Amino acid sequence: MRYQEYMCQAIQNAADEVFRYAKAVPEDKVEWKPLESGRSVLDMAREIAKSPDWAREVISSLESPQWSEEKAAAQKQEMEQWKTVAQ
Repeated sequence: MRYQEYMCQAIQNAADEVFRYAKAVPEDKVEWKPLESGRSVLDMAREIAKSPDWAREVISSLESPQWSEEKAAAQKQEMEQWKTVAQ
């Protein structure tokens, strides 16, 4: 097994575990935030689900990826449409 294949497998295994635990959280608790300043399970799951898109953009950019307020707002709006961990 090549190193790249090992890394892909390890990352996939980690993602599978994260979502296995996130899906085990009762639905009425997925938006609960510790101490009002923490992040909810749903919020973290959204970010993890979106991360491959961000990585692909960074890797495929010949120059540094372009960040904008509009792009960030569009991504936030997309992620907020995901109302459950399964989505």
